[in-house]
Amino acid sequence: MGNQRIKMNIKETILNSNIEPKNTESISNIKQNGLTSIFNKKTIKIVVAARQYRGGTILSRGYGDVASGVRGLEYLRKIYPVAKFSFVFEHFVDSKEEFLKLKAITTIFEVKTYVLNGRIKNDAKFQSQQWQQEHQENEVNKLLQEADFIFHGPAGLIAPLQHSKGEYAQKTVGVSEYERDTGFYSKDDPHGIANFKMGLYYNRIYLCEPTFHKTQFQDNILRKYCRNPMLNNEINNCKNNFYFHYDHNVSSLAQMVRIMMLIEGDCSKNIVLVSTNGFYIETFKQKDFKNLLLKCCPFQVVKVCGVNNNGKYVELMIYENPQGKHVKNIHLITPTKLSNNDFKLLQKGSIINYSTGDISTSDVLAIGKLPVFGIFTKKCFFTALWDKIKDFCILAGNEQYQDFIGIWALAASNFTRQAKDRFLQKSLVEIKSLQKLRSLKWQAFEVKFTNWLKENNQTESFIREKAEVIIARST
Repeated sequence: MGNQRIKMNIKETILNSNIEPKNTESISNIKQNGLTSIFNKKTIKIVVAARQYRGGTILSRGYGDVASGVRGLEYLRKIYPVAKFSFVFEHFVDSKEEFLKLKAITTIFEVKTYVLNGRIKNDAKFQSQQWQQEHQENEVNKLLQEADFIFHGPAGLIAPLQHSKGEYAQKTVGVSEYERDTGFYSKDDPHGIANFKMGLYYNRIYLCEPTFHKTQFQDNILRKYCRNPMLNNEINNCKNNFYFHYDHNVSSLAQMVRIMMLIEGDCSKNIVLVSTNGFYIETFKQKDFKNLLLKCCPFQVVKVCGVNNNGKYVELMIYENPQGKHVKNIHLITPTKLSNNDFKLLQKGSIINYSTGDISTSDVLAIGKLPVFGIFTKKCFFTALWDKIKDFCILAGNEQYQDFIGIWALAASNFTRQAKDRFLQKSLVEIKSLQKLRSLKWQAFEVKFTNWLKENNQTESFIREKAEVIIARST
């Protein structure tokens, strides 16, 4: 009943919201005259902007809000391939390492990226010459003035737009986080820029078809240990099962190992686990971690070994279960830096992806897989995805997949520390059902479900509609 109420409340919000209906007159006029003539007369300039959430820790700041802007850019480049694009992001990083990761995310083929440092005026740490060179406020102001269309992501506006007094309102479209009512700004603010709702309940999420500029891993360690999903023969003949864990939370790495053991069942293959976390030995000494293995781990010995950047092993944990069978080796790889291309290959090749938020989740969906993520990571988005799975499974011909509704939710509940006691009370039948997430039937379900999502997704038409009206008006 709780989930049903949430769904109904959100649907009522949609019906009562100020989402603009299609401006059929404007769109009709544009289609009649054609945007082609506009692009022939001048170079259309489009700016896509994003702002990192201003949190106190990397866990709260994350990289997803900036990545959201990159996904919006991908849609716009598909719609307007001959336009001139620029990408702007404002950050609130606390270290050079965090900044370099954002730079890697925003390194976009044939698009120039501009940077704003949100801390530079109030934090002495960031007023050095090195940081000053990475702050391009004057260049960004010029970009905004010359732009024909500005598309902005969630988590608040970049400073030049936030401090504007309506100057850019008529040529800017902003969007919110998934399933949230606001992007932390609204048209009622002095800048006058409205934001529009995104999410599964609105059939608007970023499901960009992945582009692989390179067909094999660029990282040497990944190339050695991970199966290449672009080569079918390598997948079929691989001696290891492969999983990808994307999260910045230390404890979730142990939770990922736990869920892998349950999915693996009595499979004798070893595991390669790639994680965005570092080597945290204390992660594998949590009391609840070994207790959960004790109840349902079918293996006699589980060895977790880290693989460093030189290919050397670091023993992290050995778990022994006298009642079990077989020895299970887990090779844990934590790359210091991941290129966008390697990141997508990891998502595509993983048996199960663990994701943490809007963009990492929709990226996995775009690849044709259904990720597992904690219920409490972002409950409103989890509920929306769960509802979509249920809607799909009641369609004629899809009844055979209804068992996966509960199995997927059970896997998600296993990732939450709050649910560990309730999980221990589950029957062995329920726990063993998680092994179905490694089945061919699950793979077929993933493909059909994600194709259905893509068929009903309206992100591209929404962005096109908003952009066409503004671009036509600017000429």
